[in-house]
Amino acid sequence: MLVRWAAAGAVCGACGGGPALPPVDPLPRSTPSATRDPPAPMRVISASDDTGTMDGNSEARRLLMVVDRSLDPLSVRPESFVVVTAGGVRVAPVEARFVESSRFGMQRSVLLTGSFGEGLPQALLVVRPLRAAAGGMLHRVSAPLEQRGSRPRVLFWESRASDAADGCGEGSSVVELWWSRSVRGASAPVEPARVDAPAASAGSAAAAAPLDSAVTAPFYARANHTMHCYASGSEPVTPPLVLPAGAVETEDAAPSARAVLDTRHRVGQDATQGVTEEGG
Repeated sequence: MLVRWAAAGAVCGACGGGPALPPVDPLPRSTPSATRDPPAPMRVISASDDTGTMDGNSEARRLLMVVDRSLDPLSVRPESFVVVTAGGVRVAPVEARFVESSRFGMQRSVLLTGSFGEGLPQALLVVRPLRAAAGGMLHRVSAPLEQRGSRPRVLFWESRASDAADGCGEGSSVVELWWSRSVRGASAPVEPARVDAPAASAGSAAAAAPLDSAVTAPFYARANHTMHCYASGSEPVTPPLVLPAGAVETEDAAPSARAVLDTRHRVGQDATQGVTEEGG
């Protein structure tokens, strides 16, 4: 009896007399995390034979691959690629490296070097995953190659403020271009391009005179990346930018076509948007 009373007293001591303990809220329910849409698959937007003069190794060839977003450098390795030669032989490149300057944040262009035989290779294969820096993956992709000697094409572009370069002058901005092949400034003088101003509406004054696009020859050119000045003034540019024909050329002297750059286009959109080429 004494043992039972002591136990009962201990229980009563726990629940009697003193101030009531505050109720304990139940554990909050875990809020389901917001589901993110998976990143869109990466795409190869250009692959071309970019072979030029290579001192000391006439058998080496260069292929230039451009994708639609910046790559994670750790995933870009020679063993990630296979080149199908003109004779149908599968060959791995001996080197894979970015070609953009390290001073810029974008790394979308990869130069592959190796012995890929004579003639235009049939295809470039991505056989191991290439990962984008901001998510997404490129894997098991086959891309046809453009012939050496083809015109360089503008793949995408971005406009920057004038402080991106010295020497553009007051009231100027900078446009960056990425091309399908490695390019340099034109060896011959380039005629400035012109774009017609919008026609005047009925009952208004005559249409304005044509507007100079004022896109200059590149002041910077490295591999397939160039930078140009253009006169933007204090207001946003309303007419499209026009890059004159022959503004750049490849190492084998293939000139660029006249290109109209839609000022609404920005990097990250589909590469076929925002660029219209003429005479290509």
